Amino acid sequence: MSLAVPMDTAAEDVRWVRDCLDRGLLTGADVIRHKVPACWALDEDQWLGDIGHPDRHDRPAAVLAARAEADRLFDAALGGDPEAWWRAARALPDFAGTLPELLARVTDGDSVSKRP
Repeated sequence: MSLAVPMDTAAEDVRWVRDCLDRGLLTGADVIRHKVPACWALDEDQWLGDIGHPDRHDRPAAVLAARAEADRLFDAALGGDPEAWWRAARALPDFAGTLPELLARVTDGDSVSKRP
């Protein structure tokens, strides 16, 4: 399995991501760059669990890394362009791909995941 192929159930997906984070196989930045759909990558409850995980906030390093990577990608792709931000916000809920793919779609098509 991978971040690009969601598990059959949300609970399985949460277990898999948490296990990979715990084993050092994934980082929060990996989740932001590779998890589909993009809206789930941006929602920590989708990959750490929002029900049945009272300790869902016990991975602050992963959460902080994910937030920092999302900020970096958004800034690199959209910067101060309010129209680009609007296009991204409108596309996000229904977009099936990764966050870098979404940002490439709403900008000039250039991949933002490989930008410094």
